[in-house]
Amino acid sequence: MPLPQCLYATSGAESAARQWCEQLDSLGCTLPLRDGPVSVDARWLRQHPKLSLICDEQGLWLSGLGMRMQPDWAGELPRLRRATQKNELLARACQVEQKPLIVDGTAGLGHDGLLLAWLGARVRLIERHPVVVCLLSDALQQAMKHPELAGTCQRLSVTWSDSAEAFVAGCVNDSATGTGTAIGSATDFVNGFDTSPQANSDSELSPQVDPAVIYLDPMFPPPANPRKKAQVKKQMQLLHALLDSPDAADSAPHVNAEMRYTVALNKEREWLLKARTLAARVIVKRPRHAPYLGELLPDHQWLGDACRFDAYFNSARHVHAHTPADDEGQRGDSP
Repeated sequence: MPLPQCLYATSGAESAARQWCEQLDSLGCTLPLRDGPVSVDARWLRQHPKLSLICDEQGLWLSGLGMRMQPDWAGELPRLRRATQKNELLARACQVEQKPLIVDGTAGLGHDGLLLAWLGARVRLIERHPVVVCLLSDALQQAMKHPELAGTCQRLSVTWSDSAEAFVAGCVNDSATGTGTAIGSATDFVNGFDTSPQANSDSELSPQVDPAVIYLDPMFPPPANPRKKAQVKKQMQLLHALLDSPDAADSAPHVNAEMRYTVALNKEREWLLKARTLAARVIVKRPRHAPYLGELLPDHQWLGDACRFDAYFNSARHVHAHTPADDEGQRGDSP
């Protein structure tokens, strides 16, 4: 797992930077804090192209490749204000009108989870990389101070966990023993820890409650042609640089592209099949023309211009499984 080389602090942010170093260390990610405050501008970023973290008055940033980024939840407000269940395919797929408990197993920058919580769902954001967990935790703390986002934050929590491992172990609540480390006042669940604002209260995000929906948005679906690479926005390039690291066994010299593809495919299939046993519906976001996750045919689809949402239902957990309302998004039909 690639890690930033160090953490920098701007003037006045040294104390917060030390706290982030302690949090990261508790998550198994030890980063040195560089002595003395720095002044971060475009020139400084160009002169420091390696992955690093920056702490300033605006919070925690991931920097490198001549740029920096952080989850900009306030920047999502224009989209959130326009969002309804009818005009957001993700909301329709997850049935947010029923205010379900959703586990987002691939949180990333948290934008999709934020949208779902904005529309009334209760959302657990799960992320495996300790640096991204801290970026999300900082985004949650910043959003709690925003008058338009504070209420939404009461329905959000951040968890440090590898969802693939948690699903295989059958962990979707704290009835199973977790192995994570708390990064805030915490209640143990989903093989990780809750950092929601209501972690120690009678919250709707009670860790004893199983999710109605599991949402997955794999960042790097294996391409049909391994030589082709998807183009990504500049904001996401840093996240890709941090997360796009194959397992050592998969990247060994004797493992060719076809073998790596097969290994990734088998992992996807196991991940999806286990998730399907833990919730009434699993929703998978994919590029419009990408292969199915694990090459498993979905039960239902919602198609957009650039992406689609594949649904896998579990009839044994009938609540929030397939309903007549889902028929508005039949497989192969545009919404």
